[in-house]
Amino acid sequence: VCARDRVALGPAGEVIAAVSWVPARGDGGSIPDGGAGSDAGEGADGGPGGDGGPDAGGGADGGPGGDAGPDAGGTWDGGPGGDDGADGGGGADGGPDGDGGADAGGGSDGGGGLGADAGGPSDAGPGPVPGLQTLFRLEADGGLTAVETVRSMGTASRLALGAGGEVVLYEPSGAAARATPADGGYSVDSWGTFPGADAVAVASGRMVLGAAHLIDSDGGVEVRAQALGPDGGETPTRPMGALMAAGVGYAFSRGCAPAVGPSCTADVEGTFLNAFGLANGQPAWDARVLPDGVWGRLDEAAVVSGGAVVTLTEVELDAGRLAHLQLFTPAGRPVVCPLARDAVLGPAVFERGHLYVLVNRSGAWTLEAYELAGLPLETSGWPQRDGLSGARREE
Repeated sequence: VCARDRVALGPAGEVIAAVSWVPARGDGGSIPDGGAGSDAGEGADGGPGGDGGPDAGGGADGGPGGDAGPDAGGTWDGGPGGDDGADGGGGADGGPDGDGGADAGGGSDGGGGLGADAGGPSDAGPGPVPGLQTLFRLEADGGLTAVETVRSMGTASRLALGAGGEVVLYEPSGAAARATPADGGYSVDSWGTFPGADAVAVASGRMVLGAAHLIDSDGGVEVRAQALGPDGGETPTRPMGALMAAGVGYAFSRGCAPAVGPSCTADVEGTFLNAFGLANGQPAWDARVLPDGVWGRLDEAAVVSGGAVVTLTEVELDAGRLAHLQLFTPAGRPVVCPLARDAVLGPAVFERGHLYVLVNRSGAWTLEAYELAGLPLETSGWPQRDGLSGARREE
C-alpha cells in the first residue's frame, strides 16, 4: 500500500517510496522482509487498519456531503464547521460520501486514490501489518538501488527528501525518524515523537513536523521548544500544515484568538497563519485566514516571492458559499479577490503563475484556471504543501 504522500522525488529523477505490507486475503500471506531492517526506536504504532489501507479514516472531511465527483478531501481544513479533523497535508478520507471521483488531494486514502469511502465495508481485507514499512529507492533508469525494512515506525509515514539525500519519515501520531543512504539500504535513526498535524516540510536545514515543531535537520533537535501558533505559541490551537521558503516558515492552525481565553468553543474558532524565522523559530507576523463563527475551509496555499502567502478559501454565509483568493503580507491587511459564488471547490494547485481548481457548478465539474498576475510564486524551499506540484524543492 503506497499512497501519494508517501513518495518523495529526488533531483536526479529518483523515487523513494514507503510501502506498507498487507497480508494476502484468507491465508494470512507472507510479508517480504528486506533483511533485519532498521528499528526506528519507540515510534508510535500505526496499528492495523480496518478497511484495507493506512489511516483511511482519521483525516479531514472531504467537504459537504452529497457532492458527487472528484474528491475534495485534499483541503487543509476540516469539513463543515471546521471540525476537529483538521488535515495538515492532504486529507485522509477517500472522498465525500463514497463518491467515485478521482482523488487529487494527495492524502493517505486507503491506497486506492479513487474515492474509496474512508468508512468502507468491513470485507475490504486485512489492514497493514503493524509497525512494518519498507523503503524503496528507484533510480531514474529503473534500477532498484536501496531497500530497507523499517520497524516500529507505524504503517503510514509521510516522506520528505532533504538536500543530502536523507529521507525524513513522519507518522500521523508524531513519531519521526531520519533514513540516511548506507550500503545499498538506509540507516534509520529515531528522533522521538512530535505530535501535530499529518504534515512534514523540509528546507534550508530545518524541518517543520506536524506543522507545530521546528527541528534542526542535522541533529533532530527542536529549535524552539514552544509549538508554532498564534501569539507565539501561547494560545493552544490545532496545527494544520506548514510552508517554508527564503528563511521563513508559515504555519497554519485552527483555534481561538488569544483574546478569547479559556472559553474557546467551535463557534468562535478561526484559522490562523503564523510566519516565523527558520533560524530560531521566533514569530515574525500573523494573520487570520478564516473568520470565526461561520463555516470555512482552507483549500490550498502557496508562498509568493517577497515573503507573502496566497490562499484559496471558502466560506458559507447567508448570501451563499463564496470562494476567495487572499494575499497575506507582513504589512498587514490582506488583499481579497472573490472567485466563485455558489460553487463547490474540489482539489486545487498553484503552479507557474496560475491557480488551477476543479469547480462544481450546478452539479457539473469543470477545471478552471486563473492567472495570478503580479504574484510570482516561490519555486525553492517548501513553497507548497507536500504531494502537489513538485513541491519538494531545496534552496
